[in-house]
Amino acid sequence: MTWLSEAIRKTPKDQFESHTAETAAWEAAELAGPEK
Repeated sequence: MTWLSEAIRKTPKDQFESHTAETAAWEAAELAGPEK
């Protein structure tokens, strides 16, 4: 779960907004469980 926080921290502010939707999907997937 920490990789998400680190990824967001390393993501430039310009791209942060662009990755917001993608990050939300990743977070939902993580909460749902490891589904591959």
